[in-house]
Amino acid sequence: MKKLLIFLSLTFFFLFTSNSVYAGCTCNGSPAPALTDGPTCQSYSCNWTDDYSSGSQSGSVTLDNPIQVNDFQTLIGKVIAAALGLVGSLALAMFIYGGFTWMTAMGNSEKVKKGRDTMVWAALGLVVIFSAYGLVRFVLNNALQLKQ
Repeated sequence: MKKLLIFLSLTFFFLFTSNSVYAGCTCNGSPAPALTDGPTCQSYSCNWTDDYSSGSQSGSVTLDNPIQVNDFQTLIGKVIAAALGLVGSLALAMFIYGGFTWMTAMGNSEKVKKGRDTMVWAALGLVVIFSAYGLVRFVLNNALQLKQ
């Protein structure tokens, strides 16, 4: 179990911390020749940039708003969709944990029962969550139709 936790923590560490940076020379908006063990940007009279899309380091960076929300209902819909994605991921993790517990029980009836119960409760949790989602969606759709 300790080896598994170490493996998972290292995997997540490398997945979420490895940011590859694409940098290079640009001359008049086009990439300069590769700079491996050869000349530098200055010998080409070029600018060093963080990526190949801009000509220099100066300038401002603008970020678009990823949440394009025009009204409150759209915002609530996006929050519910994100929550359902999280719930689905947690249910998958619980199914995997329950199946792993059951498969590694080696005839131990308590572990078999624990694994089976974990999987049953994960399934029931999904049924409750998606039933609530369906009920809320039904009510909101009918409320919108009555409003119009």
